[in-house]
Amino acid sequence: MSRAADRPGGLRGQLARFFAVHHRDTPALLDRVGAQIESAIRSELATHPALSVLTQRRFGGIVAIEAANPEDHGYLAPMGDMLCEACRANSDVLLRPLGPVLYALPPACTSPDEAATIGRAIVKTYAMAWQRATSSPSSPTHA
Repeated sequence: MSRAADRPGGLRGQLARFFAVHHRDTPALLDRVGAQIESAIRSELATHPALSVLTQRRFGGIVAIEAANPEDHGYLAPMGDMLCEACRANSDVLLRPLGPVLYALPPACTSPDEAATIGRAIVKTYAMAWQRATSSPSSPTHA
């Protein structure tokens, strides 16, 4: 008969995952990856002066940019739909749109080249959505 501690979700499994994360210093690895992506985004945004970003955030490896649309905040903003469409059209990287926020959650094993690719993909995807939003006559950003 199996004991609870021997099951994958049991105490032994949880301890094994904890020690693997601690031994590899996964939080530091994710922080490094996030910083590399953040740097790539900044560099890429510098080449697109017409793009307007409200905020750029990072927590560990999670990196996000939020669309600048002062008239329409929230998850139901039209820009959120445009970001979803742009994510579907841009198959370079799996990005996650959440309302007017576009973010990536890369794994700790992400290489510097992959981090640069993620940063470029975030800006490329955002640019696709921003272009559509600013060219739409009914868009609040077009006014």
